[in-house]
Amino acid sequence: MVKEIVLNRELVEKYMEETDRSIPELADEMGIDRTYLYKILRKGRKPGRKFIEGAVRVLPYSYENIFLTKVVHKNNKSGD
Repeated sequence: MVKEIVLNRELVEKYMEETDRSIPELADEMGIDRTYLYKILRKGRKPGRKFIEGAVRVLPYSYENIFLTKVVHKNNKSGD
């Protein structure tokens, strides 16, 4: 079993809509490249340290609301 951090994209997109922020504007506030933010929001790329730090600093939500913990069950193919 592995725990994986997953972005609550719906919450971030809701924030952007409510505050009238574009991807480039939010990325600038977070201190990350706009293409990086785009890939995370639209392509499902996993967030890295810099994104996580920027999101926690800029977004008015707790870490626990911005990021969800997903449990991934890995199949043990070796039979052990």
